[in-house]
Amino acid sequence: MIQATNDIPQNLEAERAILGKLLEDNSILSEVAILKSVDFFTESHQHIFKAILEMDSFDVITVADKLKARGKLEDIGGIGYLAELEAEAPMQGNFEFYAKMIKDDSLLRELISGCNIITKGCKDPGKNVQSVLVDAEKLLTELSQQSIIKSSVQIKDSITEYFIDLEKRSESKSSVVGLPTGIYKLDQMLSGLISPDLITIAGASGSGKTALALNMLTEAAKKGPVKIFSREMSHKQLSGRLLSSVGKINNRALKTGNLNQEQWGRLSSAAGELSDIKFSIDDKTSSINEAVHKTKQEYNKNGLVLAAFDYAQLFESEGQNREKEVANISGKLKTLAMDLDIPIILLSQLNRKVDERKEHEPQLSDLRESGALEHDSDIVLLINRPDKYEKDIKKHTGIVDIIIAKHRNGPTGMIKAGFEGKFTKFYNIA
Repeated sequence: MIQATNDIPQNLEAERAILGKLLEDNSILSEVAILKSVDFFTESHQHIFKAILEMDSFDVITVADKLKARGKLEDIGGIGYLAELEAEAPMQGNFEFYAKMIKDDSLLRELISGCNIITKGCKDPGKNVQSVLVDAEKLLTELSQQSIIKSSVQIKDSITEYFIDLEKRSESKSSVVGLPTGIYKLDQMLSGLISPDLITIAGASGSGKTALALNMLTEAAKKGPVKIFSREMSHKQLSGRLLSSVGKINNRALKTGNLNQEQWGRLSSAAGELSDIKFSIDDKTSSINEAVHKTKQEYNKNGLVLAAFDYAQLFESEGQNREKEVANISGKLKTLAMDLDIPIILLSQLNRKVDERKEHEPQLSDLRESGALEHDSDIVLLINRPDKYEKDIKKHTGIVDIIIAKHRNGPTGMIKAGFEGKFTKFYNIA
């Protein structure tokens, strides 16, 4: 057996996630059908999965009994380890994707072992060259066949899955199918943030893009873990905005630290509320490839329900010019949404034509540096803040237009919401 080292392909987090969820919910077995017990890296995980495959229904107790009968229960860490796996099982996750990761690592380990055998044959003075080539070709053919994972589905099976989802929606009696945004009129138009949509939120500088994304993330965090990658603000600045929004504390007071007793009380309550949700901030990652990789890691560990990237023009990617770089970014994030089966929010600047026009209402053509943003996005929300262009503060209404400029699977249009700049908070209006 290959010894466990950092050089050997493995993903113990994915293995634990699948085994734990199986013990909690037998129904996901169909999602990991590509796996065999030998695909797991550790012998303990191999024994557990083998026992699961041999039973029609299973849980911690029945799997423990099966392993005990084989004399393997203590080898895997006892019933306590099985209970630990179940307790740590993620609430949500793309277990089909986890299974593919485990399968890929298993095939890579086989390839390493096979290459070692071939290398040994190459060094054998008495070995026939043709024989070594035949062995190498046979190894690669076998592994190549194993790596072909089913990527298509029969229409009968697809319809069955569709009806299961439809029944769940029907039973819920709610028009919000996906994650709620916190803005009722927007939820009515979008039916919430639905997997695996790429949602682009675009606006001119200072229009409230980040504030809207933070509002959505905070609302979604009530359903599960969320994450934001920020290239514009530090984690402390974003935390300040969240505290201002949730606690309704003037952000200027937070900047100066000049808070009265009531504000300190609201700040403490807001800090407690935010500390109870799983909301992670990454303000260091600049490469979109690295950000995608870290999102997958976080997803494997905690089961993300929503991720946001602020903003497209500040991330680094490969491309001959900035337009192609931004196109590459939007393409990678759409693929990420599909792979993880979660909605992804991408923030984007609009070009300066919006500020230069007499009528400042943004249009799809104003998306900065890449038409691919429009193409890759399932939903494009454009923010229009008329107050931003009104110099007379007395005429400020606090009303923002959220334009649904593109909606691949639903209606377009415009809704109005309130925006309190001092709290960086969007709110519902009648």
